[in-house]
Amino acid sequence: MKISKIHSVVFSPCGGTLNMAGAITRNLKSITHDLTRPSERKGKLSFDKDDLVFFAFPVYGGRVPTGSAEIFDQLNGRGTPAVLAAVYGNREYEGALIELEKLSVQRGFKPVAAVAAIAEHSIEPEVAAGRPDASDQQALADFGRKIYDRLTSQPDLDSFNFEAPGFVPDRPAAPSDVFRPSTDQDKCSDCGLCVPVCPTAAISGDRRHATSEDCIGCMACLKVCPESARVLTHPKVPEVKAWLKSITGERKEVQTFF
Repeated sequence: MKISKIHSVVFSPCGGTLNMAGAITRNLKSITHDLTRPSERKGKLSFDKDDLVFFAFPVYGGRVPTGSAEIFDQLNGRGTPAVLAAVYGNREYEGALIELEKLSVQRGFKPVAAVAAIAEHSIEPEVAAGRPDASDQQALADFGRKIYDRLTSQPDLDSFNFEAPGFVPDRPAAPSDVFRPSTDQDKCSDCGLCVPVCPTAAISGDRRHATSEDCIGCMACLKVCPESARVLTHPKVPEVKAWLKSITGERKEVQTFF
């Protein structure tokens, strides 16, 4: 089959997933649609049956981020082949690929392959520090080229019988209060850098707090704050970080599924 255009549709609050998507399409000429910020999600995106779309989303607690369905509501496929990419912090991707498959199928896409890849953990940066590294990037580039070659060597999509791996964990998709940052007002310089990077516009205009019903626990505000004023203050945070370090010491590699 002929592939006329290649697209990456990306949600990447902290940048790791965007880097991953770039690695996957490194050897392919592609168009990137970064739908992370509210200002970038204006109007619908439509794709034809001769397009190829890579969907790249991070994994939070084994699930796709809260609000992912609203992002997919802006997308229209017409039997468009799609590749699913779940990016996680060396723990588990669990139900993320299954959820991406469901969301994409509902919007008219035909998933043909998937990849689970590793990036620095957003809550505990010591976990998977420096990932994706050169080995990851090469594996991802090889995967992107491989699925393109497979598609273009087939007359149509009938030979692709992909089913996403994993399991959906029996817990809420929304983050608990443990993972919702607040502002240390003694450190805050009122620079406002945290406001535009928030993917759900959860941080108020006075830059003092995030509304609990909108915050998805992505940690973008922590990453961008020059004063380290955005912080996780819940008493369980040290326990969670210690647990993550204890279960994620063994390096996990890029996994691909066809």
